[in-house]
Amino acid sequence: MNILILSSSKLRHLNLFLEFKKKFNNVKFYTETPKKVLNYSNNNLLTKYFKNLNQIENQIFSHNKKDIYKLKKEINYSNNINMPSKILLNTIENSDLIINFGTRYIKGYVIDLLLNKKTINIHMGIAPFYRGNASNFWASFDQNFNLIGSTIHFLSKGLDSGRIINTLSPKLNDMKLGLFSMYAVKQTHKFISNEKYLKRIINQKGYIQKNNLLIRYTKKIEFNENVLRKYYKFNFHNNSIKDLMTKNNYLKTKNHKLI
Repeated sequence: MNILILSSSKLRHLNLFLEFKKKFNNVKFYTETPKKVLNYSNNNLLTKYFKNLNQIENQIFSHNKKDIYKLKKEINYSNNINMPSKILLNTIENSDLIINFGTRYIKGYVIDLLLNKKTINIHMGIAPFYRGNASNFWASFDQNFNLIGSTIHFLSKGLDSGRIINTLSPKLNDMKLGLFSMYAVKQTHKFISNEKYLKRIINQKGYIQKNNLLIRYTKKIEFNENVLRKYYKFNFHNNSIKDLMTKNNYLKTKNHKLI
């Protein structure tokens, strides 16, 4: 099976490549050339939040760091996923399975190519309730802790709107809220890289999302200092997920799984 992963270049994105490389021989990984880090002032809440996020990411994926960095020579770069090189176009055409995770919004003729290949998308957030940017953050913000997790769905022209294969939630543990959200990424990678699972879902149709269940459809611009100020005032970000989930229950649907 020829597998293509389209993703970004953070540690959490490269971890997906590692999980697939452990189990499959023919895996190619394309990422866009890393962008410059936004220059926030040292004292603002955005800086505090993203510094903490980087620390959490390092903590969750630290045990895989050496193995991940060994794969760096095998990473292929594209300046813009929507303007692919001939090599990437050929790779798409010759792939049996394509996984998309954390790329920019894909459009134009590229999305048509990927839809034709039945590309699978990993959305960190539980659709149809939370779609768009930073969905697990917004689930936490709304205190819907039972809706922290991920969605495996077929890629679509609408953002995170494709037919759902599975929604996933990590099993409860003693982790703090921030760690738990990143742990969901790690567990999702392990789940989706299972060969038996992939063979089973390739020919599935998935189920259509019910738009009336949507709680938030968020864009990057909505994630700002005012929102973070409210978030930190809630003062639950340092609580364990077990304590926070006492008033919430996991989804109980046929396609929802605990991982």
